[in-house]
Amino acid sequence: MSKFLKIPNGDYKIAVQPGGTITLDTGQDTGQVVITGDLIVEGETTTVNTANLLLEDNIILLNKGETGSGVSLETSGIQIDRGALPDVQMLFDETIPYTVPTDVPDIGGSNINGAFVLQDINGNLRALRTNVINTGGGNLNLIGSGQGVVSVSGTANYEDRVLDDDDIPNRRWVIQELQAIGDNVSVTGLSDFDTQITIRDSDRTDIDDSRIRFTIDSLDVSQIDGTKAIFHGIVIKDTTIEVESPSPLQGTDFTATDMTLKHPDSSSAVVIDTTLGLKPIPSELFFPDAPTEGARIYSSTESIGGTGVYFVNEEGTRDEMVSRSRAILYGIIF
Repeated sequence: MSKFLKIPNGDYKIAVQPGGTITLDTGQDTGQVVITGDLIVEGETTTVNTANLLLEDNIILLNKGETGSGVSLETSGIQIDRGALPDVQMLFDETIPYTVPTDVPDIGGSNINGAFVLQDINGNLRALRTNVINTGGGNLNLIGSGQGVVSVSGTANYEDRVLDDDDIPNRRWVIQELQAIGDNVSVTGLSDFDTQITIRDSDRTDIDDSRIRFTIDSLDVSQIDGTKAIFHGIVIKDTTIEVESPSPLQGTDFTATDMTLKHPDSSSAVVIDTTLGLKPIPSELFFPDAPTEGARIYSSTESIGGTGVYFVNEEGTRDEMVSRSRAILYGIIF
């Protein structure tokens, strides 16, 4: 039989001895205790022994009544009992400082405190498992004050699955790709503004000759191809060194320019450690002009000097050098 207690004009209070217990007993079968108004618990601890806890409220407020700037107790969050294993916590920790990246609206560049932490009760960080982090269109910034790295440790052959343009490579992937240069990777050169090295291969349909070209401050200074190497107008081809004229690199005609072997110390010499050969100049039309300084030596048809080696100096004197035997003979005659 149901019974009702109604107090139409006043409050109702149940009091027991100090430290006593008030029990609302629904009997052996599970019943319900219905409270139609708000429930205020003023004790220090509230314990709910139930298998399922259902809350209609969409936001749970923790640390209610805080009057300080931030959480006065430094952390606030949820702790999960794991039995014989250390409990774990999801906390907001006011003591963690960091600088907000400059691209964050309103607070970018600010030094602030407070971050969410997943840890056990011993302070050991615990993992977060998810497959999507949505930044709402902003950058994803990984901030740390130590020497940490972004790691894919624990994955199987991650470097072999970096296939999409948006995949982030790891160190092993970079090493594999560098080792594969010439097999799978096409390298066309290195560049820093207007100084660069360009590489072209004749296997490309739009390239006639394979070559490597060196450009410094937008000026082509050197080129190496399958037949020769050019350095500032000097061409090395097989065992021949010559002047390239006109230069295919700089567009300069070096025909009238001397090729100079120079030593900075005038007391030293340019040494040729073998025989020096001079090819003959067959016609006077091609004899060298008098130099502006010093002398020039060349070879032509042998004359009375008996050597076929001639010189012309800056004074315009042109003559054949005399052999030893003819010098003795001329000395006796004259």
